[in-house]
Amino acid sequence: MELYQTFHPTVFLISLLWGAFIYEIYDINRFLRYVFKSHKYVIILLDILFMVLCSVIVFIFSLAYNFGKPRIYMLVGMAISALTLRFTLGKLSLVLFIK
Repeated sequence: MELYQTFHPTVFLISLLWGAFIYEIYDINRFLRYVFKSHKYVIILLDILFMVLCSVIVFIFSLAYNFGKPRIYMLVGMAISALTLRFTLGKLSLVLFIK
């Protein structure tokens, strides 16, 4: 199996997109946590569902684009895009959710 020269940068850019998708799921989770803030068990269930969903997304991504091999730049790309959105759009979305 021979990889082309732009394989790794392409996978990194796709992982940036998947990181943005994961952040959107987190944003929905954060809104639901705000709505159910008095119900401890609902919050625990939401957190577990979020972790399982993110694990499935990362697993399928590594199978589909990376031949099943986990690579650190894939996880770093997802983290970079999710954290960038968190510290830029995250504050705006929190204000919109509260209103």
